Amino acid sequence: MSWFSDLFSRKKSSRAEEEEVTVETPPANEDEATTANDSPPAFPEFKLGAKVTEFPAPFVPEPTEITRTSPLESARKRQRVALAFDVSQPVSSRDALRGRDSKLTALLSGTLYGGNHAFIYGPRGSGKTSLARVFGDYADEEGAVVLYMASIGSITFPELMLPYVEQVPKTCFDPRDQQLLEDAIEQARSNCSARNLVNYLAEIKYSRVIFILDEFDRIENMETRSEVASLLKLSSDARLPVSFLLVGIASDVPALIDAHPSLRRHVTPVSIEPLSDDEVCTILDICANISGLVFTTDAKTKIADLACGSPYHARLFGMHAACVALDDNVATVTVSAVLGGIEAAFAEWNEFNTDDADLFKQLAQAEAKHPESLADFARKAAHRRGLDVSDIKELVMSEAASGSVRDLSTAAARLSSAITSEGDLVVFKDSLAPQFLLVALELTQTPDAVPTYAREQA
Repeated sequence: MSWFSDLFSRKKSSRAEEEEVTVETPPANEDEATTANDSPPAFPEFKLGAKVTEFPAPFVPEPTEITRTSPLESARKRQRVALAFDVSQPVSSRDALRGRDSKLTALLSGTLYGGNHAFIYGPRGSGKTSLARVFGDYADEEGAVVLYMASIGSITFPELMLPYVEQVPKTCFDPRDQQLLEDAIEQARSNCSARNLVNYLAEIKYSRVIFILDEFDRIENMETRSEVASLLKLSSDARLPVSFLLVGIASDVPALIDAHPSLRRHVTPVSIEPLSDDEVCTILDICANISGLVFTTDAKTKIADLACGSPYHARLFGMHAACVALDDNVATVTVSAVLGGIEAAFAEWNEFNTDDADLFKQLAQAEAKHPESLADFARKAAHRRGLDVSDIKELVMSEAASGSVRDLSTAAARLSSAITSEGDLVVFKDSLAPQFLLVALELTQTPDAVPTYAREQA
């Protein structure tokens, strides 16, 4: 076996040579180290058959394409926000109606259970239709038949009431009185008067019927208004299971309808006042939660200050501010987003009321150093729909003290094209305008860079 031993020893020696590691020994003294450093570097020796260490290839990053949010994706995000804030439609959900519990209780107790008629009145954007719809939802739940109709300007009494009355379900009438019912409706069609309609409605036996006439203030035909007042009076005197709910823009009941003194005891008046700042902030929190966002406290305070208690303006400004935050890819709506949002809202309103928008921008620039007087005028007009003579005198006195406005004629002239008089009140022609005057003043005081969303809206 000597030949096998010799062969194995040769293979072992060859393997040891391949795996041999050379260890550098430090120089014995400094002179030797200096000499070694001065000499040219020695090239490493490579032996045939030796293993060569393989290093990984260098990392080369793949080119990345810079992506941007497509217009379609941006529109989808804004749609979610728009659905949450629901600016374009009155609220239909009970949970979305905030700050109106006492008003809703008054309607339910006075009309549904008390049998009275009711008037809902207040400024535009205050939530009148929203309150009427939620009331109708509760009334329907309680078994009443609720019929809704919006009024228009030159409509006559037959045009307003006949289609309305004919929607009353047949189940409300006694089927044994079918012939009497047909005669009554035929008489109403041939001569549609308040008295003939009462004769027809007197046949209702099995349900309470509530008629909601929205936008009643838009009716310009005074004969129609007078006949509606007579219909309410006659139906109350006959103790019919019928109630009428009139909804419209007005500062008081006489401005909505000329009610006879004997009718007033049969009416539940519901005046819609501006929401409190806390109630506005609650609305913003609810809408933001639905859309997956959150408002900072300062952002909510800013919107509440500009909205002046108007649910419409609060939702409008909040929606646009939320869209600014979305475009910045953040979930928190800050004051900066609010400024961009109100700029976009103003640009949107400008498309419908260019004259007032241009006037407000000019006034905001002219009164940049003393905006308090215009802001006070706008807030009083927004909260109470108008200013009476005593308000204007008080306002002018404060303006004279600040040096902003010198006399009453100057104050009136500045907003003359945007305001008008209604009785003893001075009001804005566009009832949505006071809040946008505040927006114009606010943007003049904070001329920061406008976010992309606001520039696109403009």
